[in-house]
Amino acid sequence: MGNKRTREWTGYKVHLSETCDEDSPHLITYVETTSSTNKDHEIMENLHGSLSAQNLSPSHHECRCWLYRF
Repeated sequence: MGNKRTREWTGYKVHLSETCDEDSPHLITYVETTSSTNKDHEIMENLHGSLSAQNLSPSHHECRCWLYRF
């Protein structure tokens, strides 16, 4: 079971990375699905390694988290 502050849930989380240049289209450059128990910061090494291997490393990286319940 995953939890964040006072919320708990069972299932998975999806982590996305997207380009955010003002003069270019916003494109999704990375997707990873993890167990709900994984902490958000734990995927950053995989994310940065994957983007670096594709020569897509960002000059600036913001990490934001949204929780959606379906």
